[in-house]
Amino acid sequence: SDRSGGSPQEVMRNALLACSKTAGYDAVVVLLDGDVKPASCEDLYLTAKKHISLEARKKIPSIYACIVANPCLEGLLLETKTGFPPPKVSEDCKRSFASNFGKAAQKLSKEDYRRLLPKTMIDQALPRIPALNRLVTFFKLHGNDDSFCSWFNQPHS
Repeated sequence: SDRSGGSPQEVMRNALLACSKTAGYDAVVVLLDGDVKPASCEDLYLTAKKHISLEARKKIPSIYACIVANPCLEGLLLETKTGFPPPKVSEDCKRSFASNFGKAAQKLSKEDYRRLLPKTMIDQALPRIPALNRLVTFFKLHGNDDSFCSWFNQPHS
């Protein structure tokens, strides 16, 4: 989905709504900022499910996962690119992200991400960034081997 941000509940609801609009999803994963303490993943899923139409509920995946990026998505991507731990505070991560990547995370296109975070860089970061490793593993288990890389519009080697 092109929607981003918001509370953990909004993130889960938006993910489920996006899945309900496109046939063929058998799993959903949401990446949550670690600086916002959500309820359990199961509670987020069940609550979000209650707040969407009955028709949409029939189409949402029953396999789901929540992955927490500390302190936020920008921190995870900064660490992936630089190899250094991100700032501890989300606002600092967002500023550092913009200076390292040229603009805010939400303003980058898939092509920008492909160029700025090549698959080789992602592969090198997997052992040291648990949240990234869990995200890629989820795609491999519940998609196909190149699901995560196709989001970045790259071939899987």
